[in-house]
Parts: sequence; structure tokens; C-alpha cells
Amino acid sequence: MFPRFIPPVISAIILLFIPSGGLLAQKAVPVLESIFPGGGQAGQSVDISITGEELEGATGLIFATEKHGFTIETEALPSVTSPESPNRFRIKIPAGAKAGRYGVHVRCAQGLSSPRGFVVGTKPEVIESGINSMKDRAMQISVETIVNGRTEESASDFYQIDLEAGEKIRLSCTSEALTSRLSASLTLYGPDGSELDRDRDNSDRDAMVACSAPSSGRYFIQVSDFTFRGGPEYTYRLEVSRGPQVLFMYPPAGESGKTTTHVVYGRNLPGSDPARRIRLGNRLLDVVEAQVSIDSLEKFTDSTQIRQSMIPTGAYQLQDGANASNPIPLGVSTAPMVLETETGPGGDSQSVQVPCEVQGRFDQTRDLDRYRFEAKKGDELWIEAFAQRIGTTVDATLLIERMIRDPEAGESLQPSGSADDLSDDTGERRFPLPCGDAALPFTAPEDGTYRVTIMNLAGRGGIDQVYRLAIKTPTPGFELV
Repeated sequence: MFPRFIPPVISAIILLFIPSGGLLAQKAVPVLESIFPGGGQAGQSVDISITGEELEGATGLIFATEKHGFTIETEALPSVTSPESPNRFRIKIPAGAKAGRYGVHVRCAQGLSSPRGFVVGTKPEVIESGINSMKDRAMQISVETIVNGRTEESASDFYQIDLEAGEKIRLSCTSEALTSRLSASLTLYGPDGSELDRDRDNSDRDAMVACSAPSSGRYFIQVSDFTFRGGPEYTYRLEVSRGPQVLFMYPPAGESGKTTTHVVYGRNLPGSDPARRIRLGNRLLDVVEAQVSIDSLEKFTDSTQIRQSMIPTGAYQLQDGANASNPIPLGVSTAPMVLETETGPGGDSQSVQVPCEVQGRFDQTRDLDRYRFEAKKGDELWIEAFAQRIGTTVDATLLIERMIRDPEAGESLQPSGSADDLSDDTGERRFPLPCGDAALPFTAPEDGTYRVTIMNLAGRGGIDQVYRLAIKTPTPGFELV
């Protein structure tokens, strides 16, 4: 029981150690919640508005661009509503600025704010009209343009574009790169009002559509949040480009030091054979093959999720004359690559030699793949599945078993380890790390043959349900993100 009376001397000592703002008072942390527009063209000046908390005394914006060899200059613009807390800035992007996504902070009285994403582009950029929430008020735009917009609650944004018959375009609505709250929904309509393509709320919360214009005329584009939310924090960049759209590749990685053959899946792919098209959901995808030297690719820098950015990848683009596709990440395998040999759920395991990296795919519903390898007692291995970190929806789980062969009793399996989701959440909300991939350290308890079974807990199968499975000696390392 606590005493009812505290001697005056003790009371004075207690009060001496209580901060003036209260026992639990903490210094306010500046939070940058939105920046609009979320990008700008190299060589141009852009007026930007910001919203957030504890941004009093803001004097400028700081862009993380210096290590890339350029600096974005900023100046505060007068604020009518709050002169002591400017929320508008003019920035100057140098003509030689490298295109890409960069972090931006607000410099204010309490220090630097939390970051947001800002994209430097090479195409002309415009800002949505703000009155384009109905189809009959659709904003006119053109190909090879980027529109900076933001959605309002319970509303969509409409755009119109004139195309010639046979003109091939792709549209991307980017949200994740801006650290926006928008879960993008993107729909393309033909001149007759028919829906030509639709995409929504992918694993990165972006959306992409494409078409080869069936006739000359005016086409309409609808952008919204998937659940029709809106406000200053629901920003997006709508890019309209010519050229092919690449969705994914198989195998999803290339071996360092080698040229490998990959199957490319997408829309408007040059040289594609209509007879080889494959249906995925409501889309018919073109299929072509490409020879790729992974070492010749530039590093993929468009990753917006921390887990993905920690995996070495090259940026692959498919050329169609003067036009290039959107860049997509192609993994870099430092171990000998092995392609999965499909055996089906009841089939035998595929023999692999350690170290290796298997490139696999769940072709059918409730598919599972098995691989066996030899190990000596005490051998230490790192067994890891890459799926959601390479952009697929596979929810991988691993099971390790020792295969015991007895001349009389036959073959039996002894469980030796298992793994499910990577649940490390040390980054908390600002730097979320959990994902549905699986990994585990493994030490062979005896000489013998071991089997790895990889399954998709989501149960789905199809051409896009791909994964990478690494079985190799563990090596220490770290990655700064």
C-alpha cells in the first residue's frame, strides 16, 4: 500500500525530476503527410503545397538527391493563412537531374519532418483541373504526359485523350512511390463507352492498363481510390506513354555472369504472336522471349517497399523501336540457377545440387514443389523463398524433411524444420518489414538426403505465381535502405 503522507524533502526531490511539460511529455515530431504535386519534370520549376503536423516555422524542403549529383533548390512562398508556417514552396529541378524517386523532408522549427516520396520525371507534367469529377467534364490530356492529381472522397477523376486507330499506349497510376494513401483504380473506356481495360490496387497499390486503339476517336480514363476515399493525402501520378507494357517475366531472375532466356508477359509486346496469347484474369497477355544479360542492366531503383528494395535487382525494359516499356525488376542470382521441373502435387522431388537458386512457379491450384539435396552432418545452410518481395502474390511456406531409406521398411520422412512468414517487425509502422515469404537457417543433423517442400498458402496457381528458392551457405551482410 502506498503511504498517504510524503515528507516535504522527498516531495521536493520528486518535483525536481518532473519535466516542466509533464512526466510523460515528449518533444513534438514533425510529420509530413502530403506533398502536391508529387513530382516534377527535370529542368522545370514547380510550386508545391504541403500538409502535416508540427510543421511550424518551415523554412524549406530537403530532397535526398545530392548523392545522385544534383540539388533541388527550394524557396518558401508567402502563406496567407499562416505567415509563420509556410505551406507552399517553389522548387527548381535542374535540367540534368536523374529521373527517379527521392525522399523529401520539411525543415522546420522542430527539426526535420518524416519523409515523403517525390518523383523527378522527363515528360511534360500538368496538374489536374480540379473540376473533372464527371465524365462530361473530363480533362483533355495527350500521350507522353504526366498528370499530377488527387482524389476527393466518393468521387473519381476523368480524363480524355484522342487516339488514332492502332495507336498503342500504356497508362500507369502511381501511388506507392509518393507514399500516398491512394489504392489506385484505373479504367480505360473506348469511344463507344465500352470498357477496354481495368486494373486496381495491386500489391504496390498502383494500377496499369494498356490498349491498342481499336478505332480513331476520343478515349476516356477514370481514376479513383479503390474504396473511393479522398483528400490531400490521396495523391497520384497518371502517366500516358507509347510503347509496350511488361507485367512480369519468367524466370524472375538471371544468373550473374550469364545470358539467360526469359519469357516476357505483357501488353503490346513487339514481335508477339497472337496465337500464343495467354489469358490471365480478364486480360489476354502477349508472350515473347528475350535474351538478357543481368550484368548489363542498371540497378532497379523504383522499389517502394522496404523488403523489395533489399533484394538485388536489375531494371529490364523491352524496346519497341524508339519506345521502351516500363522498367520492371529482374532479380540477380549469385548462385547457380535451376529451373523447376513440374512434377505436380503428387510427383517425385527434383534433385538439386547445393548451393543453388531454383526458379519456380505454381502452375495449378494447390500446387506444391519438392526439391531434394545431399548434406553432410553439421552442414549449415540458409533456405529462403522470394515471392511477395519480388512482386507476386504467393504466400510461401517451407517444410524441410530428412529422407530416410530402409531396405525393409522403405522410405520415411523425418521433419527437420519449417518456416512461414517473415515476421520481423522491427521497423514498425514507418518502416514495415513483415511479408508472406519464408526463410530459415538449417543445420544437417546427419549425413543424408533432405527434401524441401514449398507451398503457396493462398492456394492459387497460374503463370504469374512465381517464386525463387535459394539453398546456399549463409553469409553475413546488411543492406541500407
